[in-house]
Amino acid sequence: MKIKGIELIEGYHLTTIEKKSIVQMINTGLTNATNRHNTKSYNVISGTQQGKEYIFKIKVGSKGTWTIGANVSWQFQNVTVKTKGYENE
Repeated sequence: MKIKGIELIEGYHLTTIEKKSIVQMINTGLTNATNRHNTKSYNVISGTQQGKEYIFKIKVGSKGTWTIGANVSWQFQNVTVKTKGYENE
């Protein structure tokens, strides 16, 4: 069964693109992924089932320049998401 979406329950913020990428990663059975331009990374740290839903802890990485004049580097945040619904429901 494929999930329809996710809901952020702990962490700062996820963009719509990040949410779609995480849903696609979970639906294809992957535990880590990067985007085409290698500027975002997603790594499942843990996952547990609670009733019909799943709770995932995911490490989200963003590649960029964080201060003026600095080299490009990665920054990471841990988020906790809950699955929302299934395609066949």
